[in-house]
Amino acid sequence: CKTMNNNEKLIDKQPGGLPPSQQPVAPIVDQLFLDKLRSVRNYHIHQGNLIAELLTLGLWPNLYIIADQDRKVQVQGHTDQVSIPIFMVKEESNCCARAFCRGNHTFTAKVYHADMQPVAGGDTACGCYRGHQYKPDLTRPAAMTLSRKGCCSKWLGCCVCFDFCRNDMTMHGGEVNVDPSATPGLSGSYFGRSIVPIGGGG
Repeated sequence: CKTMNNNEKLIDKQPGGLPPSQQPVAPIVDQLFLDKLRSVRNYHIHQGNLIAELLTLGLWPNLYIIADQDRKVQVQGHTDQVSIPIFMVKEESNCCARAFCRGNHTFTAKVYHADMQPVAGGDTACGCYRGHQYKPDLTRPAAMTLSRKGCCSKWLGCCVCFDFCRNDMTMHGGEVNVDPSATPGLSGSYFGRSIVPIGGGG
């Protein structure tokens, strides 16, 4: 344990970060969102539109369901029991960007509270089961907004040697309209950023 003497300066920021006076102020986060996070011990994430994405070769925007793995609910109109859905993440992005910069494109994603009662999807015209249907709870606004600046303004997917190779995700409280291609300012609405360090993966 080291004792600081009077000649040493107090470090008030992370290496390469901003001092507290210049850091963005976190907005009030949805209380229900926080309550759900506190109550979940084990969760799993699965893709909600896997068939559509396969058929379009990745051109369909992503949709993810985050579920509480320790609690089950019966699917309405079906005998299956599944993990209770708690959040749904819906991607908003450009079709051309998804086609030509697959996996490294610029996008915004909205995290919604999920309708916790999935329903049976019925059969297709050829008699195949459509799968269980999950829906966001649209009576509430999005709990969080995520944004990432991708290609062609960055060179992603490689070893990070320079700043323009770094993946950078920005997190905003609630449902906000953001331009994911813009670099966040010092006084932006975001409450957190996740940046791949130099020397890390793409």
